[in-house]
Amino acid sequence: MATSVPVTSSTSVGEANSSNERFTERTSRMYYAALVLGALSCLIFIAMIVIFPQVGLWAVVLGFALGCLLLSLAIVFAVSGLVLGKTLEPSREATPPEIVAQKEWTTQQDVLGNEYWRSELISLFLRGDLHESLIVDSKDRSLDIDQSLQNILKLEPLSTTLSLLKKDCVHINIILHLVRQWNLLGVDLSPEVTAHAEELLLFLIEEQYYSPDILKLIRYGDALQATSPLMDWADSGSFSVDADGVFSCRREECSPEDALAQFDLLLALENPDRRFLKDSFLTYIWSSSFFEKFLHRHLESLQRKLPETAIDVARYEAQIQTFLSRYFQKLDLINAMSLDWGYNCAEGEKCYESANQRLDNLFIAFSSSVPAMKRLFDKYGSVVRVDRRQIREQILSNTEILENESGFLCSLYEYPLSYLIDWAVLLDCVRGTEISLEDQADYTVCLQGLDSMLSQFASRLQSGQKVLNPRDVLSEQAAVMLVHGLAAQGVSFQGLKALMYLTAVPQRMWLGALPLFESFPVFNRMKEFLGESLGD
Repeated sequence: MATSVPVTSSTSVGEANSSNERFTERTSRMYYAALVLGALSCLIFIAMIVIFPQVGLWAVVLGFALGCLLLSLAIVFAVSGLVLGKTLEPSREATPPEIVAQKEWTTQQDVLGNEYWRSELISLFLRGDLHESLIVDSKDRSLDIDQSLQNILKLEPLSTTLSLLKKDCVHINIILHLVRQWNLLGVDLSPEVTAHAEELLLFLIEEQYYSPDILKLIRYGDALQATSPLMDWADSGSFSVDADGVFSCRREECSPEDALAQFDLLLALENPDRRFLKDSFLTYIWSSSFFEKFLHRHLESLQRKLPETAIDVARYEAQIQTFLSRYFQKLDLINAMSLDWGYNCAEGEKCYESANQRLDNLFIAFSSSVPAMKRLFDKYGSVVRVDRRQIREQILSNTEILENESGFLCSLYEYPLSYLIDWAVLLDCVRGTEISLEDQADYTVCLQGLDSMLSQFASRLQSGQKVLNPRDVLSEQAAVMLVHGLAAQGVSFQGLKALMYLTAVPQRMWLGALPLFESFPVFNRMKEFLGESLGD
């Protein structure tokens, strides 16, 4: 349904204009009368001095009296006009200001069910933001949402996304749902698609809206070429290096001398890191080759702006290569954690430091849990409800992953998600027995490792970048009780959310079981995640 914007009716506007005209006419007449009377009094005073003395004393006295009377009337009319102007002047509020439509964004929701994007899709059709030819009716003449969605997915992804983002009301939940589906399908490259990708990237930068899902779609469109409009910012923008050695890049102009000084500081960084700022366009750049060309273009710009300064181009070129050798590997990790794994830094955080710390913490938790899992399985394997061969296979695979720490992140891309289910079931089975005190430490370490791994996959699962569990391990009821047991032990909401995605239990089942979680700290977040207020 199209949102209505309150406007002033033509009748009320006409009445206001008519009132203004009457007010102006009345005050103008008073000022005109005061002017005429003042002029007449001046003429009489002049005559009283020049002509009336020749007539007689009585004429002088009469002229003086008449002149004073006319002057008094002129003053009265002038003051009356001024007072009338102050008292009868229409209030400025009587004429409503021009209404400027404000761009609105719907609230981005993190909900297991489909209600939000489905309702927003209906709204787009009702508003006319999507062409009616995309609509598919069901047998009962209602909107067939799934088939209509398939029609939309056949459209060109980048231009369609940009068009929806430019609407007065941005329905962000359906837009992100479409983008995630297109990311799974991929984008066919063409010059036209690249142009759309560049325009979409510029829109995100201008709106300061950082979305890993949309940036992935733009990356498929190959937006960051040497001919990109962003390359022009190398001429007008400048780098900024903070006291702690963290850099950013802004579009604001500064003096060429200051820009060169900041460029020197940038290239001298021994441990370069970038600050996450939504208003800095460098935050939206993922291509190392583009960044390299950007640095060279910036150097050329400084040469042109500082003709009097002797810039040793060869020395600067060598410094650029040295800087890039320190930074490129970090940029790869930043991009992987953000675009592939959905991990976003907080505003102002150091991008590499934050991403690397998260990966280090994950590796520590994983490496500690693998031997702990083996010891628990060796001792309590008889009570495990899943195939023991699958647990042995997982322990062996996890051990092999630990042998190559540098390839840890790469190994996560291919990590079988069924391992996480088996891991959780193993701990649930062990918890149901009497654990000895000496084994309690192993259990705690193993539980923390599972929580860290599940949390790592949460955003990736939400974006659909990994298929769900390839084999049925649990019934719906068993899956609910498994999540309940982990929640009781303090597993994080992110970990529980990932497990809920993995088990693929319908939303209505989770809503029915929601009261079981009421005593846990994660209850309110689970309630929001299940969209309880929306109903089934």
